[in-house]
Amino acid sequence: MTRSPSVARLTRKHALFVVTLAAAVLAFLGPMGSYDVWWHLKTGRLILQTGRVPHTDPFSFTAAGHPWTHHSWLADLALTGAYQAGGTAGLIAVRAGAIAASLMLAWLAARRRGVSAGLASVLVIGAALQLKVRALARPYVFSFVLFMLFALIVQGCRRSPPSGSPEGRRRSGEERWLAAEDSFLWGGAGRLLLLPLLMVLWANVHAGFVSGLLLIGAFGAGEVAETAARKGLRRCPGELLRGPDGARFRAMVVAGVLCLAASVVTPGGPATLLYPFQLLRGVKLVKRILEWQPVPFRTQFGVFWALLPLGGVIMLRSLWLSARSGRLRGEAGQFVTDTLLMAGFAVLAVQAARHMAWFLLLAPSVLGWHLAAARRACADDGPPSVPEERPLYAVVACVLAFFVGVWPSVKGGPPSFGTVRDKFPERACDFVAREGLTRYRLYNSYEWGGFLIWRFWPELRVFIDGRCLVYGDDIIGQAIAVEQGAEGWKDVLERWQVEMLLVRYHKRDSSHLFADGRWRCVYWDDAAVIGLRADAAATRRPPLAEFPLSNPVTFEESLGREDPRDVLEELDAVLARHPKCWTALAFKARCLVRQAERQTEERHELLERASVLASRARELQDARYDPWLAVEEVARALGQGEVAERAARKAAALRE
Repeated sequence: MTRSPSVARLTRKHALFVVTLAAAVLAFLGPMGSYDVWWHLKTGRLILQTGRVPHTDPFSFTAAGHPWTHHSWLADLALTGAYQAGGTAGLIAVRAGAIAASLMLAWLAARRRGVSAGLASVLVIGAALQLKVRALARPYVFSFVLFMLFALIVQGCRRSPPSGSPEGRRRSGEERWLAAEDSFLWGGAGRLLLLPLLMVLWANVHAGFVSGLLLIGAFGAGEVAETAARKGLRRCPGELLRGPDGARFRAMVVAGVLCLAASVVTPGGPATLLYPFQLLRGVKLVKRILEWQPVPFRTQFGVFWALLPLGGVIMLRSLWLSARSGRLRGEAGQFVTDTLLMAGFAVLAVQAARHMAWFLLLAPSVLGWHLAAARRACADDGPPSVPEERPLYAVVACVLAFFVGVWPSVKGGPPSFGTVRDKFPERACDFVAREGLTRYRLYNSYEWGGFLIWRFWPELRVFIDGRCLVYGDDIIGQAIAVEQGAEGWKDVLERWQVEMLLVRYHKRDSSHLFADGRWRCVYWDDAAVIGLRADAAATRRPPLAEFPLSNPVTFEESLGREDPRDVLEELDAVLARHPKCWTALAFKARCLVRQAERQTEERHELLERASVLASRARELQDARYDPWLAVEEVARALGQGEVAERAARKAAALRE
């Protein structure tokens, strides 16, 4: 029995929906790597225990008592519930679910604008590919869903006929134009009154609620442009204020004002609304943080950078076709809205990578609609009710879905539901807890402040964490000075009476911290180094083992100066504690190469051992510099020139 064309289209649409949804979910399953989620979890637990939202900083000793506008308290409770229910797997499920939901709302928004299911799926899966870079289990992901709900509601109102038209009056149920605002606020033409209700939720979930206000503003500007195009510039103000064709604009103004008022219905009150602006204007050093820096011009951000010029070309072509077909007057409002949305959020994204999501989530509905410009230009009376389906789009969508959702599991195995390997100082924290080091005042790397709060507060308070506005430029600047070894960094540690260091050494040069013997390395692993101030280490009972020669931040100096056997003794102690420490394996391989240069009679045996260790280090971690450097040095010592050159190129690329 042959299926009718309508049934075939319906089946294809549903199949593409399922494929897109599956790709969107699978793309965001994987280990958790968010630094800030940990202090959010601790805050959620604190709120559950005390029954109130904190208004001053309880977590650090440097900013203790400083004002804290905690705008994401409700999200913290949700994340805490997910963690209590399923651990890190629960957080990963929330991340995947929230981002996938926002992407499918983007798919629905595109479909409601007449974009074909295949094209909508291609654009949504492309957005999913780019969003993987920002796939963080944080309150931020809840903003994605609320942003797209806002967009759907305002877009639905925007696509309703003007209230002054006969069709618009029929939808309102009244011939009187005074009833039109009601129709857009809550009636046949729209549901704008949902926006303030959503805003109350959003303002208590994440500061991204400001993007919702920008959405309303862009659509309102489109209404002004459409009214001016229909009625002329002279009649436009009067029509917007009291005419029937200005009813939708007035309804959007009402909704916008209500949303503005709703944004302060939070424990922080008006400070919540001011928070994003205070952060950007009041903390100049916030630009030192990666997510607040411009989107890098790199391959991993290729989708975003490709969409920028492509989107511009698509919209210019659509504008030209609309003008040629005589439809520009009727579509002027839509062009203004779309231009403001895409250009505005693109500018925000170029300034700060964290804003990239808004641009990507809007791209399917906006760019998809403008890609159909030729079809609209040929239509006599608006876009066809059933968009033309092109099999090519469906094929491309399925191929993209495979590579975005399935291929990572085929290539690297099933997704992990733990944390990103070596990203958090988990073993170092176990050492701190085991040895009772929480009594020492701590300097910590900025990224790890949240994890340390999660593990040790209130027994231990941190130097700094990701809450920029709490610390301000002064304390952030001090933390950066210590991190970079800038002038006065020793005075900072002295001023705060710091007795212990817990630093992340792979991403930066920390050798200055241990250069003068004031700090003693008492622990290190693949992620972290722990140092005790010399006087604290000397009075420690029982004393802790020290690692002055194998300390990874000063290892290169030791390798060139010390007897390799002395360094090997320390490395064996590290490996006895953690046999899979790939950094120690790589270091040991390099030490054996140096030892082979001195003990020529045992050279072959030592180099064979070094080769095994270097290979093992590379197997455990092939995305870091040290294992490949070890492979290179061993290969050169063995006369394997080609292998050494390949390893050298890989090491150089990773070091950059």
